[in-house]
Amino acid sequence: MSAIVIHLPRSRGIAWPQAIAHQYRRFFNRIADWRARERQWQSLARLDDRLLADIGLTRQDRRPEWSTAFWSI
Repeated sequence: MSAIVIHLPRSRGIAWPQAIAHQYRRFFNRIADWRARERQWQSLARLDDRLLADIGLTRQDRRPEWSTAFWSI
């Protein structure tokens, strides 16, 4: 997964406090994690029975994960 780099602007030559920069990074990293999880779950939803069997799952095993909202974990 790629990290998002945030460059915060300077105001009158004074750098933003580190705590604010940290919160921005956490927020955008959380969004990136959600998007990655959503893509993974969409891929899982598209697998047929044969491919699910290759990874040791059935449709019934997959359903709880697939039907859960990607941001709720």
